[in-house]
Amino acid sequence: MTTAISTQTPTTHTPTPNSHFAAMRRYEDAARSVSVRRSAGSIPASELEAAMATQESYYLLAAAYRCAAHRRERAERFAASRPGTLLRVIGRGVRAVRSAVAA
Repeated sequence: MTTAISTQTPTTHTPTPNSHFAAMRRYEDAARSVSVRRSAGSIPASELEAAMATQESYYLLAAAYRCAAHRRERAERFAASRPGTLLRVIGRGVRAVRSAVAA
């Protein structure tokens, strides 16, 4: 018996480092649950190989999400460190306020 985890994300969702870390934790927890069931002896010998393969795939998915989260964090730090970023954000806010007041 394997634990199914939904990997589908909504199309409007922009992945963030936190969402990647959350997915990583879900897959690590699923892999741990397989490990706990295996050590408790609740997995029959006939299903042991499939359970171990499932556990390995969960660990690989968790590692992939960890890498994606670190990649997103680096990109966000780089964008935040660029000199014009703060000015662009402030400029957008000022334009939004002006358009709201003028409307």
